[in-house]
Amino acid sequence: MNSLFVQVLSLCGRRGLVDLSAVAVDGSPMEANASRDANQRLQRLEETISQCEKEIYALMEDAVDHALSVEADGSAAQGDGKDACDNWPRLSRLCDRLTRARLARDRLHERAMPSPTEIRIKVEAAERMVARAEKRLATETEAHQEKLKRYEVRVGEDRAAGRRGANGRPPVPMEHKTVLVRQRKRLVKMRAWLERARTPRPAPSPESRACLSDPDSRLIPGKHGGYLQGYNIQIVCARRQFLLAIEAHDNPSDRTALVPMVKKTQHNHQAARLRVASREVVNGFLPKSGV
Repeated sequence: MNSLFVQVLSLCGRRGLVDLSAVAVDGSPMEANASRDANQRLQRLEETISQCEKEIYALMEDAVDHALSVEADGSAAQGDGKDACDNWPRLSRLCDRLTRARLARDRLHERAMPSPTEIRIKVEAAERMVARAEKRLATETEAHQEKLKRYEVRVGEDRAAGRRGANGRPPVPMEHKTVLVRQRKRLVKMRAWLERARTPRPAPSPESRACLSDPDSRLIPGKHGGYLQGYNIQIVCARRQFLLAIEAHDNPSDRTALVPMVKKTQHNHQAARLRVASREVVNGFLPKSGV
């Protein structure tokens, strides 16, 4: 479908119908073929997945036992007239339900994942904290090493002068110095924070829900008030209402879809080989884009 869209866009571009002097991006909610009552919390989805797996396992065990009995007897087992193949439609429905439940669970985890911008901001902040902790540890280590060296010099001088030992208490060893121990722990904590920022694994909120009948849909605000189970359709168009890109998003906010839609438009623009005057392109972005 995407290939056909690009081919039509390329054909319109060769005929000079696509005017890229102005590009607009807008979103509109569209209702999905799914019920609002099918939205379930993560705990309920986990229970559904577990129940489907148990029933599928039981059906497969029955099918294996039936096959073994047929092989042993040389004929189909006599009984109430039902064959093991009667369970295949039920098995198909269970597999479909299991697939949708797993997809809905994955959608909840994806929605809990921070955006690339948020990840970048957190990683940069964590890197600054790690750099400061490393610098502080290096400074404290160097200062304490210098203190130990001065103590060793005094000990050597006292021994050379015939005195038993240096004046004052000996410095604490490196591994037991309170400041160094505290700074090492802080550095380990900051590095762990940096690792979590680079590979976030957020847990979905207990109140968050996903639709079991259509996991790609979501409960979003309607155009005329209220809520509907559907998608946020993002459309990028040029003058004369020629579409440059169209995608379905499950986030009701248009802000999170702006950058992906700009990238999608650039991809379609290059794939369709649309002609654009040099004065109309600034830093690789289409000009005069509106939201």
